[in-house]
Amino acid sequence: MKLKDYLPLKAVVEDLGVSRWTLWRASRSGIVGFPNPTKVGRQIYWRKSEMDALEAALMRFDGRCAFDRRRQHERKIKALKKSRAADAPRKRPPRAVQRDLFS
Repeated sequence: MKLKDYLPLKAVVEDLGVSRWTLWRASRSGIVGFPNPTKVGRQIYWRKSEMDALEAALMRFDGRCAFDRRRQHERKIKALKKSRAADAPRKRPPRAVQRDLFS
């Protein structure tokens, strides 16, 4: 991997005119054709050759509201499934009959 073939996150954000968070939301929203970044240590890079695909994917991004709605919906579904599992009746083994001590 040659770093001169890659652009750091800061340069990508400046070129596209979006914030880091918009880029993060777009990458997490499941857009088809969104190029995956390359991580080197704690730094994030994109290939220079993928900039056109990245820009096209950002144009298909629905925006923050749609992303947040989808994320909140997934959280509610997860919590509902968890609560339903907790509310389900538990199968308990039958209690053993206590023997009479005086007979």
